[in-house]
Amino acid sequence: MRFGDLLRSPNHFILKMSFVLVLGSHELLVVLEVNVHMRVDFFQERDAFLNKQKQLENELTVMHGRLEASNHERAMARNELEQHMTHCGGLNRELKLHESVARSTEAQLTSLRETLARMLSDDSVQVEPSEERIRERVAQLMLAVNEKSVVRIFG
Repeated sequence: MRFGDLLRSPNHFILKMSFVLVLGSHELLVVLEVNVHMRVDFFQERDAFLNKQKQLENELTVMHGRLEASNHERAMARNELEQHMTHCGGLNRELKLHESVARSTEAQLTSLRETLARMLSDDSVQVEPSEERIRERVAQLMLAVNEKSVVRIFG
């Protein structure tokens, strides 16, 4: 079998083949020529596919850049949130400390009022441990002391 020339143009192929067929004592020379016409559409479709592939690669590159930017922004937001949470935790601890100090101060003030009320009370007068009652009792005692002083001076 002998193969002939393969001729080629952009959208046309000619394949020439020749071979000898032996049948018994007879030889038969067979020449085969095949014309192949490729559609111009094929090349246009190929070019369109390659263009689309390039567009998709470019779009993928852009999307990858956007993803990196988004990941960077997310990391920055997460860092900011962590800083905010740390700050809030510090403020919460500070608030609890101030609440504890306020409760302690309130307890000390209540204890002072109770002590003053007991000191200002006697058998005839029972002073309630309130600011107003303590002031009234102190005013009464000051008036009584002033009256006794006046009596001593004139008496």
